[in-house]
Amino acid sequence: MYGKRTSVTQRYGPGRLTSVGLEHREDPRDYHWDGLARGGRSNQPIVIFQYTLTGFGTFERQGVARRVNPGEAFFAIVPSAHRYYLSTDSPEWSFVWLLIPHPYVLQRMTVRLAEAGYVFTLDPQSPMMSAVMRLFEGVCLQRFRDEFAWESAVFDFLLEFERTLADRRYQRSAREQVLTQVADRVRENWSATINIDQLAREWGMSRSHFSHHFKSTTGLSPAHYITDLRLEQVSRRLAESDDKLERIAQETGFADANHLCKVFRRHLHVSPGEYRKQLT
Repeated sequence: MYGKRTSVTQRYGPGRLTSVGLEHREDPRDYHWDGLARGGRSNQPIVIFQYTLTGFGTFERQGVARRVNPGEAFFAIVPSAHRYYLSTDSPEWSFVWLLIPHPYVLQRMTVRLAEAGYVFTLDPQSPMMSAVMRLFEGVCLQRFRDEFAWESAVFDFLLEFERTLADRRYQRSAREQVLTQVADRVRENWSATINIDQLAREWGMSRSHFSHHFKSTTGLSPAHYITDLRLEQVSRRLAESDDKLERIAQETGFADANHLCKVFRRHLHVSPGEYRKQLT
């Protein structure tokens, strides 16, 4: 037997076909993917996550080939210039994979991958891999009761990936404490205007001292983090309700719908209306 594949595809909401699979490959002639030659639309990309169980394969991007060993995973954005394949010197490659279509997750994932690279070592007992398996089993065993349960699992996958990257760069306890405090403060009242001067006073610091402390502890600017929190809430409202932009803007801390549209497009490279249209 040179190849074995078990895969499941489920639809969660209009246009959201999510696939997961478990594969075992032994023939290099039978396993080779080119990220520019496998279909997919540039205006609706997808993210592929693939984690090696046994053997090894090769992931190649920008002319650099990287061996992907057991306990390592790669991310691929389709379409984009990359290849992954079973190399001739590998006796086998067994792996689990996820294919995720979600425009907001793709936007954030693309930024993080550009900063950190595309191949990672992941502890199988880590929270990141737990999020992977929740998503895998949810699709494979049809455990998600609706598209909102599915989207919650997708966001968990994204956030655990971002947390994994952050833990490698910053001391987790101090970072998590600062991020949690600011996030809790914002979530107390989404519609309230919370500025950096106000947060600095609550921390007993000057604006410049607080901004430096936040940046050095978390790797983020406080304004950018607060905006990310608000845009995540906006994205959920766009996906889960038919509320007009003016109401969403007022209830998520933006001055008005025009302000929301400008910030949303600047950060996500798509308008709120286009984002909602992609989901429906």
